[in-house]
Amino acid sequence: MNKLVVKPDCCLLFIDETGEESLKDPQFPVFGLGGCAVLGRDYELLIKKPWSELKTKHQGSAAVPLHAAGLSGKASREHLEDIGQFFRTHSFARFGTVIKITTVLPKPLWAYQVVFGVLIERIRKVLRCLDPAGVAIIFESSERCNALAEKYSQNIQFLDRKGCELRTQWRFKPKSAHVAGLEVADFVVNSAGGRAKARWQGKRSARKDFECVFGSVPNHLVAFVELDSFAFANLGEPLPQSAAEWPLHVNDLKP
Repeated sequence: MNKLVVKPDCCLLFIDETGEESLKDPQFPVFGLGGCAVLGRDYELLIKKPWSELKTKHQGSAAVPLHAAGLSGKASREHLEDIGQFFRTHSFARFGTVIKITTVLPKPLWAYQVVFGVLIERIRKVLRCLDPAGVAIIFESSERCNALAEKYSQNIQFLDRKGCELRTQWRFKPKSAHVAGLEVADFVVNSAGGRAKARWQGKRSARKDFECVFGSVPNHLVAFVELDSFAFANLGEPLPQSAAEWPLHVNDLKP
């Protein structure tokens, strides 16, 4: 694989997952993909440097990993407040798509296929906002999902405002690499998954982590949807195989 080349006007998108695409976990029947995005020239200032400083303050070193799942019941109040402050004060884009076991999907589509396809549309919204000259999409590597991401990303193109194709790079990075952008993406998608689980349980009160991640920046920096149902706009036509070809009709969007 060629070396990742990120120019100042290239959009960096970091993507992680929450839950399992089988939706068979009785305690967490939710699946989603999401993360954060920033132009290359702003990555150091808006994500990498402040995230490293936060980890050094609370964990003693920027090299120590920080993941949302590992904080439950362990982090101090000050640590949690500083994480919240990070998301409130740094204006990078946040995006994601989440479904629940109750989400209505047309057969024979399945969870990963739908979530990935709708995620691509969320990414297109982000790109319209940031107006980059190139795109670099970085997934947290997963034994289960790498092959799926590669399959459904085939033939996908992103266009600039003039309709010209943007050079797009797709990469996978392991959790052990401690990439700041991927650790931040983990918190983004974890908050979305937690909200979806709460809604599945019938809880309607706002979750503080979700509000902090998605509700603390201007709307143009947010591209998130929780799906209650999904269908193709042209139901009489054969189902397209590639997300690049999907005409979408999404019902009951939950911003």
